[in-house]
Amino acid sequence: MSTDEVILIIDDATPLLFNGKEFSEPTQKNLKECFFAHSLEQFSIRYHGFKAPKSASKEKLEIQSEMKMFDEAGLDPEVDFSITHSVIELDNSDENYIEIYAVEESELHKRFDDFITKKQNIDLIFPEYLSYTALYEYELLERKNDLFIYFSDEDAYAVIFKSGKYIATSKIDSLHKIAQKANVKPEDIEGVLKNKGLQEDLYTPEEFLMMTNIQEEMSKLVERISHAIGHKRGIFGLEYLDNIYLDFDGSDIPGFLDLFSSYGYENAKKGLLEVFNDLEPSQVHLAVNALYALGFFQEKYDVPNLTIFERKATFFKTHAGQFLSLLLFSFIVSAIYPVYALLTIEEFSQKERELQSKVSVVHNKTSKLQKHLKTVKEKRNLLKKDLEKLNNKLNSYALMLDTLKKFEGNILERQKMIKDINLVMKKYKLSSKNFHYTKNFIVVQIISPYDRRDTIAEFMKELIRQGYSHVHTNKIEKHDNYYESFVEIQR
Repeated sequence: MSTDEVILIIDDATPLLFNGKEFSEPTQKNLKECFFAHSLEQFSIRYHGFKAPKSASKEKLEIQSEMKMFDEAGLDPEVDFSITHSVIELDNSDENYIEIYAVEESELHKRFDDFITKKQNIDLIFPEYLSYTALYEYELLERKNDLFIYFSDEDAYAVIFKSGKYIATSKIDSLHKIAQKANVKPEDIEGVLKNKGLQEDLYTPEEFLMMTNIQEEMSKLVERISHAIGHKRGIFGLEYLDNIYLDFDGSDIPGFLDLFSSYGYENAKKGLLEVFNDLEPSQVHLAVNALYALGFFQEKYDVPNLTIFERKATFFKTHAGQFLSLLLFSFIVSAIYPVYALLTIEEFSQKERELQSKVSVVHNKTSKLQKHLKTVKEKRNLLKKDLEKLNNKLNSYALMLDTLKKFEGNILERQKMIKDINLVMKKYKLSSKNFHYTKNFIVVQIISPYDRRDTIAEFMKELIRQGYSHVHTNKIEKHDNYYESFVEIQR
């Protein structure tokens, strides 16, 4: 296959030939000899990230990536996904950052099945926002710390590069989303941003409300990008930005890039993405995507490939074709080995079938493992809830037990006080008319004859000697032939 040109599929159906500098209509020869590629919008992709040792093998990373997308990123195990990843090197670390990408296979079939019936294959399907990598590899930009901001009707994103290497992306509001939030007609928002942007003097008094709405939404967008840069600063050590590029059909948004100066990027050079100057502005972004694909086929770098429409090998590159070639050669050289050749074909064909069977088994096991992980995760969450309920019950029981112990202790203490009081009353031959209990003390209503009224004082002294800290009377009443005293006793 030719690697001098690549065919980029746009609008899910239209092939355009790109030679590294310009686009043209592909010929029948191009359609047979060139690789096909398609850039996938950010909103179509589910992505996730994790760190892994630099020593991890490619096979291990592939397994970990699939597991984490289902277990951590919430992919449905019942749905088939195309999943791949890219490795982003971390400076001064024994780990790398792994970014994972996933897209539903049904979505790819829905978009490309009609094209596949005509063209047979798509060799490369990749996340669009990674395409700016090609600008450094083909020396269209210097390797610096750069931020790219892209807008279209349905898609928009900010992409961060450190020293010419991709480190992160952040999803932002598309043109239609901005229009919705700013209360502007979707068909008008592109023209308003390109012609007036955030410049107050470009709006009429009747457009004041529209202007303030757009200013507010674009300011929020810059703030979101700034937060994303700050978050990645700790992971990738990004200290500053050299350039901020706007990729918007070669057009400016007046006043938009100036907002970044308020967030600490006043020293960054700000301007339009000006590459492929010989192309129409509307083709520049497509050219960046096509150049990225071309660099992959020219083996300049690895690209995460989400395609499920791989090119079928030509007959003589298949096992059967290679065996047939061997058989023909053997027949020409000598006619004495036909049986051996047939046996060899069968042997290798059998090995191929065995390998395919093993691949199928591994795929089934992976699918079952993913479902099992989901089930285990659900059981774990249920067990957590049960454990929480059990802990609450145990705490409740413990509180009840403490309360009962205190209650039992109070009863025993009160019983001892009553016993001590009765014994002392018996000693001094006193009688009680009533016992009154409160939380902390007992009040005894004591009766004593006139001639023995001093025994009340003896009664109180005896209790004090036995260790009662509080024994006193505030009320003594005299009756016809006896005294009545209310004695308060406290342990």
